[in-house]
Amino acid sequence: MNRRSWLWVLLGTWSVVAVASQDATIPGVEFPDPSPDGASVVYSSNVDGNTNLWIMDRDGRNARRLTTWTDGFSYEPDWSPLGDRIVFSSGHDADGYDLWSVHPDGTGFQRLTQTASNEHQPRWSPDGTQIAFVSDRNGKRQVFVMNADGTDAQPLIQADLGALQQNYPAWSPDGTRIVVTVCTGDCWLVVADVGAAGEPARITAPSGDTSHDMSPDWSDAGIIFSSNRGGDGRRAWRVDSDGSNLAPVGGAVAFSHFDTRWADGSTAILATQYGGDAGNAIGRHDLVTGQFDALQSHNTFVAEGCGNGILEPPETCDDGNLDSGDGCSTHCRVGNPPDCGNATPSMASLWPVNHKMREIRIDNVTDPDDDSFVIRIDAITQDEPVSGPNDGATAPDGSGIGTHVSELRAERAGDGNGRVYRIQFTAEDTQGDSCTGAVYVGVPHDQRGQTVPVDDGQNYDATIPESP
Repeated sequence: MNRRSWLWVLLGTWSVVAVASQDATIPGVEFPDPSPDGASVVYSSNVDGNTNLWIMDRDGRNARRLTTWTDGFSYEPDWSPLGDRIVFSSGHDADGYDLWSVHPDGTGFQRLTQTASNEHQPRWSPDGTQIAFVSDRNGKRQVFVMNADGTDAQPLIQADLGALQQNYPAWSPDGTRIVVTVCTGDCWLVVADVGAAGEPARITAPSGDTSHDMSPDWSDAGIIFSSNRGGDGRRAWRVDSDGSNLAPVGGAVAFSHFDTRWADGSTAILATQYGGDAGNAIGRHDLVTGQFDALQSHNTFVAEGCGNGILEPPETCDDGNLDSGDGCSTHCRVGNPPDCGNATPSMASLWPVNHKMREIRIDNVTDPDDDSFVIRIDAITQDEPVSGPNDGATAPDGSGIGTHVSELRAERAGDGNGRVYRIQFTAEDTQGDSCTGAVYVGVPHDQRGQTVPVDDGQNYDATIPESP
């Protein structure tokens, strides 16, 4: 994309942050949407050469890819009200663009539509039971409303709007109305009742200067949208749902805005900035004072020397990653893996010997970069046979392979010297760096003379029904 694009990240009340990229060879970022708890932001990026969905922390750190498809764009995400799913538009495995949803951890992909048309801009209803979206299935762009599982899609506006094209639906906070952008040469905003016939109500009007009122979002504080009305370039505007109190917000700014999202009802996250003087930076835009402050970012692009693995001024990081063939990693970082060296089991000794399974977690794994990480159990072994003599004849004695938590059986051979389990695991952070480790859990023979079990060799797989 031969343009400069920004991704804005919520930092605090009435402030936003912009992540910028410029030039056709540098990855673009667009369409951010904050999670309901404000902790994360989902957005689209072509950092890997394909437009996929990514999720990052609210401060722009810890970016991780959500979709990995290589055919068709995946973009326009919207977080569900409960935060358990993200709906988006994708050209993956499609003649046009279909709607999909997925869990924020990248599991549970569900295809919601499958047509030969193009379907875009999905938005969850406030109660999470419906999705509004834009489709050209009837020959022109219209807003439809369907159930959250993709069934029973119906046009929102029953009245004939002639040649007007409909875009950018956004629900009212109570879920009874939807604001829509309608366009011919100009674009303006209308409000339609959900499930009702009749004409929608116009709340903005063409200003005579080919104004484009786009990308509205609705909260109890009103409707915020982007517009170039007034001749001041594209910026954020606000209007009440009845069309009153129309005014720009955020003061005079030296850059234009596209895409607007309220956060917490009063803070806007603004995205996709074309042009501007701040260059490649992260910036905070205060909508009360209008002040814009450029900030440093882990994904700020610096061209000089980047991508060779050598830290050269003015770089703040260089991991040698030639991502997308542009000689630079947009997510440049030192890339330290998690530290498994101090790992301990959540329970080092199992007592009493009651043959019951006990849950064991891996504790004290850390990450020097403060990246999030997940732990995966790879293997569980023991030094006594499974279902051996004088141990209670219960099996298997271990479980949890492939998960983050294991279970071990509190038992040992009655005529032995105690049992020792070994849990092998991998810790992988969101940047793909990993470490491996092992922790040991013992079952003593008794609580008097033989309180310390002896490891006679990890010769048996604890997860099989019985030892061969």
